[in-house]
Amino acid sequence: MQIEFINYTKDFTGEQSVFYFEDATEALAWYDNYMEQYPDDETGCTHFSAYGVELMASVDMIADYEDLERTHDSHEMEAACLLIEYGHDDTLRGALDTLNDHCYFISGHGKLDAFENYLDEIGYLEGVPEHLRWYIDTDAIMRDFEFDGLTIIELNDGDDFLFLHN
Repeated sequence: MQIEFINYTKDFTGEQSVFYFEDATEALAWYDNYMEQYPDDETGCTHFSAYGVELMASVDMIADYEDLERTHDSHEMEAACLLIEYGHDDTLRGALDTLNDHCYFISGHGKLDAFENYLDEIGYLEGVPEHLRWYIDTDAIMRDFEFDGLTIIELNDGDDFLFLHN
């Protein structure tokens, strides 16, 4: 996580005007304390990213992230951030709702393997004899699914994927 605040008032005085944080709780505590000490200074969040995704740079977004981080695991938070990056939502709460309503977490050794596990999860090949499954072009089926609106997002650990139906 990367958070950056700039004090625009002090930027021209030679005093420290840029402050960096890697923890939402620490950043919010600093911001509240700083604004209490220097209420007339113009200070704002200029950068906020989590899991390599640039989120809206605002104190409210950081506070929302901190609040949601208490009740959701890191896997869910990463997926919510990626849903924002891919344009499926613009708030963390909305992305978590999308995650709960329309997404699957599927593991696999690569995208195609994860897609095959997804097909098993939804029962797509149910009724197809096991010996015939080797002849099915799973890669073509995956392309068709993606063309029809399935989004497959690789999570940072590389072995987990997020499957989203639009």
